[in-house]
Amino acid sequence: MYEDKGHDLQELRSRVERLEATLAGPTCMGRHGTGIAQVGEKYYSAASISADTKPMTRHADEPSRVPPLFKAMLGLPLHAQIASAQSKSWAVIPEPLIENVVWHDGRIEEYFRLQNQLITFTQFTDPTTGMPAAVANYTATVVASGRAKPDFGASNSMVFVLDLQNAQGGFLYEIRSIFAIGCYDNGPFAVGGRFYPTLYDVADRFHFYFSGVIRLVNC
Repeated sequence: MYEDKGHDLQELRSRVERLEATLAGPTCMGRHGTGIAQVGEKYYSAASISADTKPMTRHADEPSRVPPLFKAMLGLPLHAQIASAQSKSWAVIPEPLIENVVWHDGRIEEYFRLQNQLITFTQFTDPTTGMPAAVANYTATVVASGRAKPDFGASNSMVFVLDLQNAQGGFLYEIRSIFAIGCYDNGPFAVGGRFYPTLYDVADRFHFYFSGVIRLVNC
């Protein structure tokens, strides 16, 4: 009788070990794991431009009409005409920009990527005030991996940061935007804001990166 009990206990332990191995396996972890995306050596992501890259420039000789979407990006009324407008744009490296998730079991997977990236600085006369104005915009297409999404029950603090710089890489101005990329977020993406128009002529570089920590769960 004691031998039977010993055999049953051994069988129970064997079953528990098999169950634990299954729960710790990548298939199960892929469904129920938790992880983080944060700044660090293995998963830090940033974008910029090559030092020798010349911008694509545009100067408007007369008040111009632009698409409503662009007016929204400049923070202007729908029917406003933009006077004295000029802009400079750069393609962005690396292309694409990829942010990873580090799962709690040590696996690293892609969280999302930003592709078709473009940075544009625009200076114009604000038709609502008659005063000079300037706007910086980072635009791209976001492609979610379908592997991770924010854990909205956690305290998250990750933001996109767009730093304007001079030709030597010196800091000029910072624009921040809170973000949350879900499982199936695929489409246009933009981060931007106004900056001091006096900085337009000296703003020749930028640094775009993620700052903080966001806790993620599987899709």
